[in-house]
Amino acid sequence: MEPDLIVGDFDSSSSPPPQGGSRIIRLPAEKDDTDMQAALKLGWEHGYRRVVIYGGLGGRIDHSIANVAAIRILAKHGGLGLLVGGGLGLPARSHGSLGLPAGGPAMASEQPTYVSS
Repeated sequence: MEPDLIVGDFDSSSSPPPQGGSRIIRLPAEKDDTDMQAALKLGWEHGYRRVVIYGGLGGRIDHSIANVAAIRILAKHGGLGLLVGGGLGLPARSHGSLGLPAGGPAMASEQPTYVSS
């Protein structure tokens, strides 16, 4: 998978960001927002209202908690967020409803099903 855009300060990365065709926005290490919040704001500015964040859960607990807060802010403004990682899926939405497939325990997949009211 080739990302369209990479956003971050890379302070917790053990390797440098990939080089090549991807656009890279390097953020300062000292800032008010997390890297994920900055990426979500950038996506919002470009019209993205549905966001699935793969790897947003199950790693560092401080990053997972910050990601939960970030998708809650997205949902508060009318967007829809889904964190996927560590065998878990966590949706956030303020308006409408969220449909999950029938026939067993709810689980996140690469193709989540959303139903708007």
